[in-house]
Amino acid sequence: MGGLEHLNLLRMFDIIYSERSLTHAGLALNISESVVDNALHRLRTNLDISLFVHKRRGGMMPTSCADGTALSAQQRYRRRSIAEAKWIATAAGWK
Repeated sequence: MGGLEHLNLLRMFDIIYSERSLTHAGLALNISESVVDNALHRLRTNLDISLFVHKRRGGMMPTSCADGTALSAQQRYRRRSIAEAKWIATAAGWK
């Protein structure tokens, strides 16, 4: 998995985790629910763990594995975003 895809999947995980809904995550990211669902499938496949389960009345409930990795994923995503922003600024000659 490439660096950018990894970052996008971390971001997707963060949004799904906070929204507790694929539909709401899609709206927050301005993408379709099916794109969010596909990203969640890639996460599940790459990590080989179940991160969310469907609730009876709609929405998603994080598993204990998701709860355990949520803070770590959020921190990694934010650190990576800051590092990439600094790299872009440097490459563009911004100060």
